[in-house]
Amino acid sequence: MLSIQNLEVKYGPKVAFSNVSLNVCQEDMVSIIGKSGCGKTSLLYAIAHLIEPST
Repeated sequence: MLSIQNLEVKYGPKVAFSNVSLNVCQEDMVSIIGKSGCGKTSLLYAIAHLIEPST
């Protein structure tokens, strides 16, 4: 299971996203959708530990 609680990513003073919580079971399929620039890639990078989350 993947469990994320209150994740936040900032780039300097700019908040990419905040208060993201997510629970995903191994057999679940998940899609991350949203407008350009809303933080989809930053979320995936934070989950993969490619960037450091702020929280």
